[in-house]
Amino acid sequence: MSLRSDWQRDGFLVLPSVLDPTALHALREAADHALAQWRASSSADSEPGAFWNSPDGWILIHLNHPKYYAGRDELLARVLNAIATPAAIDAVTQVMGEPPVFMQANYYLDPRERQTAGGGHWHRDCQFFSKGDDLVEQRLRAEEADPPRELHMHIPLVPTAASGLVPGSHARWDTPGELAVRRNNPTGAMPGGIRLQLQPRDIAMFHVNTIHRGYYEVGVPRRTIAVTFGAASRTRPFDAHWWKMTRGYVASFQPWFRKPGYLAGTEPHTLELFQRYINAHGHEWVASNLHPEAIGPQRLEYFKLYE
Repeated sequence: MSLRSDWQRDGFLVLPSVLDPTALHALREAADHALAQWRASSSADSEPGAFWNSPDGWILIHLNHPKYYAGRDELLARVLNAIATPAAIDAVTQVMGEPPVFMQANYYLDPRERQTAGGGHWHRDCQFFSKGDDLVEQRLRAEEADPPRELHMHIPLVPTAASGLVPGSHARWDTPGELAVRRNNPTGAMPGGIRLQLQPRDIAMFHVNTIHRGYYEVGVPRRTIAVTFGAASRTRPFDAHWWKMTRGYVASFQPWFRKPGYLAGTEPHTLELFQRYINAHGHEWVASNLHPEAIGPQRLEYFKLYE
């Protein structure tokens, strides 16, 4: 079967042993260097969405932010080149039917001290854009089903079974049992749910509107680079309401891509991928979209504009 037919049936793919072992080791070094900087400097007032190094912190937003790589530009290039891994981008292009646009790259973690309350809920991403209206959510799921508007790609840096999903659920609405879990017990056992068994060097991808969740457990190592891609023909525009509500967590707003030398040391295919991102969203990276009254002074520094 082709990748596309597998995707249409299941809503996910696992590409085994895609990354070279040497490249994987170098990528882990780069990602954990960024993690160390984040742990040393992040606060609830400085990070998008207040995702900071709290005792139950489970996510580092924007692993590709240049502040984590000061004086170590080669480490940033490793992360950017991994996001643009040709075999992965080829698979994304096949299932989307067009070249993808980068949206974000985060780093999923196991909490340091306390079980997280913020991550690990069963969900479909379209629920976040439905304003709580089931009919709107059902319409969005149908409209974005095939080809997908967006998908998630996971690059595990340690062995993990921390990504859960319900195969095929991207192509249909919830069963009563699934909806009951998602609405009333979102960390509970999901009928038909599986956990992807991933090894370092593997790359997994799944539809954002499949029923899915992450597992973030104290003492269970998780180091996963989580990338989101969108279809070039249906990019998601900047939303001022979402920006204010999430205190600056809008995937498309990454003005550091205009920082001189930001893409230095990357491969030609990497430059091509991120140039599409700049072309799609660069016009949004303006001061009028910052809304400092909503995000606060420390985040203004995080989102400094590079002209």
